[in-house]
Amino acid sequence: MSQVRLRIEFIVTADVDRALCDIGHVMLERCPEGVFVEVAEDVAGRARAALGRGGVSAVPAAHEHPAASALPGSAVDLAPISLAGIVDRIWLRAIDLADATRHARRGVLRRYDAPRLRQLLREEDHAYVWRRVVWMPRSILRARELRNVRPIVFDRSALTDGRERWGFTLAANLARWLAA
Repeated sequence: MSQVRLRIEFIVTADVDRALCDIGHVMLERCPEGVFVEVAEDVAGRARAALGRGGVSAVPAAHEHPAASALPGSAVDLAPISLAGIVDRIWLRAIDLADATRHARRGVLRRYDAPRLRQLLREEDHAYVWRRVVWMPRSILRARELRNVRPIVFDRSALTDGRERWGFTLAANLARWLAA
């Protein structure tokens, strides 16, 4: 299945996190050329419509790859990184209600997060899983902004099958990452 890359720009403030979850499987990329979304070719039209409802314009763009000399690193949060020369990618997958409620019920001594569960059941919030890989030049590897990025040295499978983390649309972490 081929992928379509779309350059995105914010038009108005809206719920872009929910729009991304409505698409399903998405790869977000921030690089020196701009911010991009990559989706499967068969959902590109639906993705552009969902992003439009989320206050974002999306136009087709050419595919780019990180520099061959760039080092990959796994990030543990969605905090924006503002360093020149990095390629920051987030893979996002929407989670259905059953998995989201199971996650909200998990916790210390099986206590559950009642407000979060209520928001999920009322469809006020949606859940997603994400993983993030930052491609960086060796010269900035020890930069302070990269303190939450761990270099991927030996486990190259972490590039495609890294640890997935949970996120919720009401937190608007993806919107902050995109707008930075």
